[in-house]
Amino acid sequence: MTATARVVTPWPSPIFTRTQPSPGITGGYNVMSSEELLVNVPVRVSPGAMLQAARELAGLSASDAAERLNWLPEYVDLIERDDFASLRRPVFARGYTRAYGKLVGLDETQLMEAFDQVQPQPVGPRLPYSRPQPLQLQRTGVGIAAGLAVLAVLVLGLWWSQSAGAVTRTVMGG
Repeated sequence: MTATARVVTPWPSPIFTRTQPSPGITGGYNVMSSEELLVNVPVRVSPGAMLQAARELAGLSASDAAERLNWLPEYVDLIERDDFASLRRPVFARGYTRAYGKLVGLDETQLMEAFDQVQPQPVGPRLPYSRPQPLQLQRTGVGIAAGLAVLAVLVLGLWWSQSAGAVTRTVMGG
């Protein structure tokens, strides 16, 4: 009894599975072709391939998508090739992928699952963010006192030079 292959493709699922009945037994050995061996192997679809197919289905060019997302023109191509490391800010690749998926109407959950398979999240403990303390360039009390002293010396020096000039003019008859 020979049955035909059945292909299950829940688009846009990140994993496609194919099933086929086991082959007949010949001479006590199980005979399988290389094609039959590959039939039961799950095939992963990358987020870039999903996005590209959805963009083309929507009738958008890569430059149209980049313009609508306010991206640099090469970002669409980089994301469709799953080349997240080449982005100017690879840290934001997840957000870029999510925004692109919304533009072309893909299911966000399935797209992010595919993204996580291609670009796994870092596994270490996440350190809490602490805002760095601003540098204190001067001691408040000492700095203010020193600044006022310098300002007082400058004002006195200016006053003295002006008054000394007035005295010499009156003495000289000017």
